[in-house]
Amino acid sequence: MPTVDRSTPAPPGCAGRRALPGWLTSALQIFALSNFALAQPVFDRLGRNPMYLTSEEFQPATLLILAAIVSVLIPGLIVLCQRVIAWTLPRLAQSFHTLCLFVGFLLIALPLVKSAGCFPGLLHVLISLALAVTATWLSTERDWFRRIALPAAAASLIFPGLFVFRSAATVIVFPRQAEPLTVVVERPVPIVMIVLDECSGLSLMTPDHTIDATRFPHFARLAAGSHWFRNSTSVHPDTLQAVPALLAGRFPDSPEVPASQTRPQNLFSLLEASNQFRITAFEPVSKLATAPFATRAAARRPVHEQLPRLGQTLWPLYLHDLSPTDYAWHLPRVPTCWFGPLNPTAEVVDRQVRQGVVRYSWGSQRDVQLDHFLDCLDESTQPSLHFLHVLLPHVPWTYLPSGRAYLSDDYGEFLASEPSHGNADGFGGDEWLVVQRQQRYLLQLQFVDRFIGRLLDRLQTTGLYDDCLLVVTADHGVAFQAAGPRRDLSPQTAPEILSTPLFIKRPGQTTGVISDRNVQSIDILPTIADVLGMRLPLPVDGVSVFATDHQAPPTKRSLDRQFQEFTFARDLVHSSVVPQQTAQRFGNSPDFQPVLKVGTCDDLLGQSLDAIPQTTDGAVTIELAHFQHQLEYAADSLVPCFFRGVVQKPIALERPVILAIAVNGTIRALTRTYHVQGLYNYWEALVPESSLRPGDNDIQFFSVKPTTQGCQLCRCQFAPPSEAH
Repeated sequence: MPTVDRSTPAPPGCAGRRALPGWLTSALQIFALSNFALAQPVFDRLGRNPMYLTSEEFQPATLLILAAIVSVLIPGLIVLCQRVIAWTLPRLAQSFHTLCLFVGFLLIALPLVKSAGCFPGLLHVLISLALAVTATWLSTERDWFRRIALPAAAASLIFPGLFVFRSAATVIVFPRQAEPLTVVVERPVPIVMIVLDECSGLSLMTPDHTIDATRFPHFARLAAGSHWFRNSTSVHPDTLQAVPALLAGRFPDSPEVPASQTRPQNLFSLLEASNQFRITAFEPVSKLATAPFATRAAARRPVHEQLPRLGQTLWPLYLHDLSPTDYAWHLPRVPTCWFGPLNPTAEVVDRQVRQGVVRYSWGSQRDVQLDHFLDCLDESTQPSLHFLHVLLPHVPWTYLPSGRAYLSDDYGEFLASEPSHGNADGFGGDEWLVVQRQQRYLLQLQFVDRFIGRLLDRLQTTGLYDDCLLVVTADHGVAFQAAGPRRDLSPQTAPEILSTPLFIKRPGQTTGVISDRNVQSIDILPTIADVLGMRLPLPVDGVSVFATDHQAPPTKRSLDRQFQEFTFARDLVHSSVVPQQTAQRFGNSPDFQPVLKVGTCDDLLGQSLDAIPQTTDGAVTIELAHFQHQLEYAADSLVPCFFRGVVQKPIALERPVILAIAVNGTIRALTRTYHVQGLYNYWEALVPESSLRPGDNDIQFFSVKPTTQGCQLCRCQFAPPSEAH
């Protein structure tokens, strides 16, 4: 009886030369497509997000197993299924293989089309389908295209190698041991150091580059008793590179996760090596402080728990990468932990702890973190370091100047899930959205200003103020430019992104000094060492800001997220027109009232509903996120003053819809839909906290109809909320 070969047929046109067996060629195609369609995007995403890797504290085995699963196991299982079908149902073997090819090419085409331009959703899908069909046909009908499988499969082997050896995961997979330091501090004094996050120094300034004392009175108070280096800039726009650079006095030199092994000389290791300081460090991200008495309640998760958590994060992220931008709101939300913070319920920090390394979940309970830090400041005569790195005024924007919050810290409002821009770090081209986002950022910065006032009061109460070295700065800034990146460097955004506040109060200092010296964040550690009389055992790139025997550099140097080096003029900050732009957007009102107006029917603001004509013609249907019709305003609750949603009907709006929000019978805010993907569908608004009353508040939404006789209101209808919001 003849033997039947049930493997996939050999490609036609191969007679007369040595060809790979058909089943092997098919297997190589599957491996190549799987690695290009799945492994490469996953490795690229993870390898460029050290914040997530360090926050989750993955074990080396977790990342190695992940690499094996996506690079080998998944394509291996597909090949195994293909071989089983070839042996049991040979007539279906070629169809199954063709289907696998089509799916693989489609998964490659979808993100490629997305990166090529902002196509409407249906067109995006149709183009991707056409590309996938064409590539599948070439794979099955053209021998030259099939022969690409072998080199493509070989090339795909580089993806796990780059992830393990040349990405942010490298330091986790291959931890290093640091040599011990020998340090002597000649003038030990208490050190209090605050590192804000995503805070542009330009945000604090008036058009004449002085502190805006109306909006930020406590920053002005801080400047009045310290050296204010208003020309200070960061050296990197990413927290996990900028903070270690600041703490170690060195430029970032690698996309690896900076840790105590890669930055063995840093503020914490130096003071710990001196044996002269007590250390209290609220350090949630950079993980340079290695004191053994860290206050994390939970041990690092085992591998069998980390892998599912990793998968739960990567799956919705992968869907967002594939999906057209205007479908993003209908997808599962990317978990908050992807952006750095851990699940707030996963960690419990003992509020009674006053010494050691305190690691709250990065972006959770930020008001609690501030309170806890202030409680740690005491009247001890022992030299101490009190260090706080806090995710403020960084997104999510949730706090009001009063200290109250209108969204929870785990709300997860990050730009990656916004429909306004395919790039996770950018704004859309509509100026109105940018202004609204900047308003919320500045309100949260006023909350930070309130904390600065509490800090100064606490230092004076404990007697630390006169004797301490006080440093208040930030890791990097943030830009608010229409159609521009939020944190990617460009000539237009560099002043806002690189500008950082820097206030240094020397022990015994009583009067303020304004300096335009060319200062960068790498100068902070050498400055602290200078004040303490501490010789640094290893070289640094920065110089003390008080050094008289060193000239400040003639230019500013920074690296972007791709580690491309940029050089800017030393007056980058002082020559910026951003303070003038901010004044034009918001005027001089400390509560940013101009943002409540849209330029049309603005006279409705403050009017009673009874005094405004209403109509039922042309009703607008809106979908609301995180909203109830009757909102209770209690002392310990979120302030119900922020609203966000989508105009569901009419569909495909080509011009903005003006909306009015009435609080307890009075129009308290006007807003309009902003421009996304050629349409005007999305909107948000913030009403003044002062417009709310204790207990229930009656919130109503209207569309505004300008007419020749004046403006009319039409009550909005409501669509059921989507879980994706």
